[in-house]
Amino acid sequence: MASPAWLWSSEFGAVRFAVELGLSGGDEAGGLWDVDEWDTGVWGGDSIIGITWYDVTPRALTAQAGRGREIFFRRMRTGTSRIVLDNADGIWNPIAGPLPEAGLRLRPGRAARISGYVDPDAVGPAPLPPAAVVGEWVPLSVTYVDTLSEQYAPGGYGSTMRLDGLDGMSLLSRDDPPALETPRPGELSSDRVIFLLDEFGWPGTGPAGTGRDIASGTFQLQSSVLARSRLEEIQLTADAEAGAFWCDGRGWAIWRPFGWLTDDTFPRSTAVQAQIGGSLVADALPIGRVRSSWTAQKIYNDIQLSRRGGEIQRITDTVSWGLYRIRTYRRLDYENASDADLLTVGNDILAATAYDRLRLEGVTVVPRTPRQFATALGLRIGDLVSVTVEAGTGSVSWSYTIEAHVSGLEWRVSADDATLDLTLDDSFRGGPDDSFRAFNPDAFDEGFR
Repeated sequence: MASPAWLWSSEFGAVRFAVELGLSGGDEAGGLWDVDEWDTGVWGGDSIIGITWYDVTPRALTAQAGRGREIFFRRMRTGTSRIVLDNADGIWNPIAGPLPEAGLRLRPGRAARISGYVDPDAVGPAPLPPAAVVGEWVPLSVTYVDTLSEQYAPGGYGSTMRLDGLDGMSLLSRDDPPALETPRPGELSSDRVIFLLDEFGWPGTGPAGTGRDIASGTFQLQSSVLARSRLEEIQLTADAEAGAFWCDGRGWAIWRPFGWLTDDTFPRSTAVQAQIGGSLVADALPIGRVRSSWTAQKIYNDIQLSRRGGEIQRITDTVSWGLYRIRTYRRLDYENASDADLLTVGNDILAATAYDRLRLEGVTVVPRTPRQFATALGLRIGDLVSVTVEAGTGSVSWSYTIEAHVSGLEWRVSADDATLDLTLDDSFRGGPDDSFRAFNPDAFDEGFR
């Protein structure tokens, strides 16, 4: 990647961000509806493999990219990006302006990438946190332009072009073929994911390789005619495991099975990768904002799950009923082949949701040094982090520390600032004696909740 012109002020000179647009090869100059320009591969010829990237950083004004979810048994959202480019000379208008030197005709479907870099000479010899990455460009987002919005200054002079993009999950969601004439047989969940990706034509083969990272599944699925979109069918495999499917910053398809956040097979999820907050902790990422709650809205103590053709598996916690009354979570469309496997999933959901506790829902990280940026750029979905929240002043100051998993990331970058919003899902599985409860459960025997 060529060194971008977008260099921050002297305070951040060792930290750089880049914005690039993708060429799928060949001469892409031509008319707005030139069939030679549009009649290529997946959504205009742009896939995550084989793209020739064209640096548009000198024209970038702001860039934003995010993906994730709130809690482990919900689905990951399709990743999004928003890039604003200077368009004073109309270069990004598909019918009015001159073509840039690469002959790049901006259009929906074009790939876009946001990346960050930290100069290794700026971080010093001291060991860095496990998450840190230096000396290489870290892709934060690969998306495909969904909408172009030209914004005009008052009086009609000058303009900007806003590119709103969606990641590879959107490509999978738009591929909705007819149901299979011969049902796909029952199989391991991860094998079905591989089949669906292969049928779509996703880069890579099998469980691993450039473009995909599909961990081995735990549960068997029922036979199916796969009558829904590729994305919906893949998400159903993740639901069956209380696992996860998403596209990472590289644009790769990632799939994880039951219990992956507490499985040493995935060491980034079981060993702390970064310290966030804590004025006395070396290399701690500074916190700009904290989002926390202590709410009954996330309590479920009556879990009712069913698979196609199966019996409802009901898992309850009557002690929790006494504290908060019955709070039901019900879902009846799982693809699991076994009621026993679904019971395992239900028990995991109940353990995480039956009691109130302080839930650290997210933090905004405001890195200020190259070492801090190296850590922030290296964070991934599923990483275990330690967060210390400090509040108050002087004699009334107080703090607490919680370990949590990163379940979502959103970068916001401009020419002179960058922040990272982290969505967090706590890593504790506890009952009434959870150390993060404020009150002894005996205090809640009034029966009114």
